[in-house]
Amino acid sequence: MKYSIILIMMILFLVGCGDNTYDKAMKQAYAALQKEEFDKAAASFELALDEKPEDEEAGTAYEQLTLFKEVQEANDEKDWDTAVKKADQLLEKEDLLPPLKQEVGKYKKTAIDSKEKQSTLHNQLAEIEALINKQNYIEAEKRLEQLKDEKSLGNEQQKVNELSASVKASLQNATKEEAVQPEEKKIESTSKKNEYLQKLAKVESSFGDLKPLYDSGTTYELKEAEAEVYKRWDTLLNDIYRELKKQLPASEMNKLRNKQRQWIKNRDKQADESAASFEGGSFAGVQYLSTLGQMTRERCYELVNNYMK
Repeated sequence: MKYSIILIMMILFLVGCGDNTYDKAMKQAYAALQKEEFDKAAASFELALDEKPEDEEAGTAYEQLTLFKEVQEANDEKDWDTAVKKADQLLEKEDLLPPLKQEVGKYKKTAIDSKEKQSTLHNQLAEIEALINKQNYIEAEKRLEQLKDEKSLGNEQQKVNELSASVKASLQNATKEEAVQPEEKKIESTSKKNEYLQKLAKVESSFGDLKPLYDSGTTYELKEAEAEVYKRWDTLLNDIYRELKKQLPASEMNKLRNKQRQWIKNRDKQADESAASFEGGSFAGVQYLSTLGQMTRERCYELVNNYMK
């Protein structure tokens, strides 16, 4: 009888110790949560579960903290889709621990913003590769220089470095070829692109005869000068477009045709908007023609540099 009583007292003592460990662990867990020490909180809830494996309160909290840790790790690994998915799983929980809610929201926003930047970066790199394929190395180099200050390159840094090396090598080779090529041979080059670059330069230098009109200062003569500038660039644009019809495959030409139609709409719209700032005044017509001329000039260069061979 005496030994039975001692055994019962020992069991009660051990149970009491277990409860005490559980209570301390839960207290430490919630204290850590308030300080946003989430790893420490998870460890304390895990200790509480060791004492009471079926405890719903500790189990729920530990599950949420474990999922939160996965959100953090996905963000660190730049796995934005996983980070957003797991963050949403947490935010859908009605019993989400209050200290976690704000932190989860921050991680989700970071993941979404970073994913958008990554998508934009992919598009930029694709455009640069297209420029390289078309041998427009100067523009490609310019775009790559702009990316050097981008802080969110991450895994794309190697891709940027590879493209930079490729452009640098291509420019060096082009310079060497020009250095060994006799001047007269360069002038006689049969490249259509070179031919149209010369045409662009010729139009650029052709406006000296319009100086008296600009110097007059009257709205009528300014309008006449801008109309002539637009006419010369538009004539060259049509010439370039006809040449591209001969050079480009049918599928590529169809794409360019659609882009050109959209460009014309945008050009005319921008010219209207530009002239609207002088609505009711005689200078509106001058501004309208000036915008048409400038945008047509820019389009000529775009078509020659990006499509001409």
